[in-house]
Amino acid sequence: QRLVEVRTLAATAIARDPAAADWLGRRPGQLLKYLVCRRFASVPAQEIAETVWGFTGFASSGSVRHCVHELRERLEPDREAGARSTSIVARQGGYTLDPAAVGVDADDFAVHVRRGLVARAAGLPEVATVHLRVGVAMYRGEFMADEPEAAWAVAERERLREHLEDALVALAGLRAAAGDLDGALCCLRRAAELEPFDCDVHRSLITVLLRQGRHSRAQRCYAAFAARLERELHRQPGFELADLAGELLDPAGELPGAQAEPQTLSP
Repeated sequence: QRLVEVRTLAATAIARDPAAADWLGRRPGQLLKYLVCRRFASVPAQEIAETVWGFTGFASSGSVRHCVHELRERLEPDREAGARSTSIVARQGGYTLDPAAVGVDADDFAVHVRRGLVARAAGLPEVATVHLRVGVAMYRGEFMADEPEAAWAVAERERLREHLEDALVALAGLRAAAGDLDGALCCLRRAAELEPFDCDVHRSLITVLLRQGRHSRAQRCYAAFAARLERELHRQPGFELADLAGELLDPAGELPGAQAEPQTLSP
């Protein structure tokens, strides 16, 4: 079992440590969040100081060392004096989280999405559905929602949003193929919120509404999407509502435009 479990999907938190809310907004917490964002590399102290706090100069490295010491005490309150830290490792002049000791829910989410997409491509719909449902349920909110203005969190936030969209689209296709149109619609509505200009997602969403016989709602959804595309991008949807009425589901039971190719996701 890992020493620390960091929850990042929604506001940052430490599992089984309600007191963490008192320090996650201060420097030790900011350091932890940045190390989570850069958890696949060793981060130089100078980079931490400049990126997170805007510090420059020789003194900044000392400030980071002091903050690392404080963070280790927060994460390992029972560690004996002088004992080696198992949460934060000093390596090549920088610092990194030890993945054996510090778990991040975003990694577990990505693993479930990856396994679900691979299982779907391998023709194992039941296995794929289980993994994708777990992954989607884990995504309780955007990555580090408590740091909306942090430029250093943007790349990871976008990466995980893309994973969620892939999972939702794939799960919608699986549920539609199994006859669960309500479940498919739920997934596609969420995907459409994430990608308001994605033609494939909205095409699939409207197709499900037509399949359910909800023609008026399908027409409103199409009109709203077409108006948004024209207003923001000066583009047309690339499909007509009448074209979808005769398609519904293709012979394989897949939603048109709802196929997600398996990807290699970061663990």
